[in-house]
Amino acid sequence: SGKKLTGKGIKFLSSNPNELLNKLNILIAEKDAGNTNVLSEASAIVDELRRLGMLTIPQIKKIYNLIR
Repeated sequence: SGKKLTGKGIKFLSSNPNELLNKLNILIAEKDAGNTNVLSEASAIVDELRRLGMLTIPQIKKIYNLIR
């Protein structure tokens, strides 16, 4: 069919809360450094941390303010 597929593919999140928190901190630092392409991955991590009971709603709001 001649079509070329492009994209990043699928990223799998760790179920380890410490690894998720570390990655989230890295993404926040990347955003601070000017990388604006972190929102979807950071959102997925925040959702998983919330599901695991690791974040409160006020904490989530603070994080979204940092990554927007």
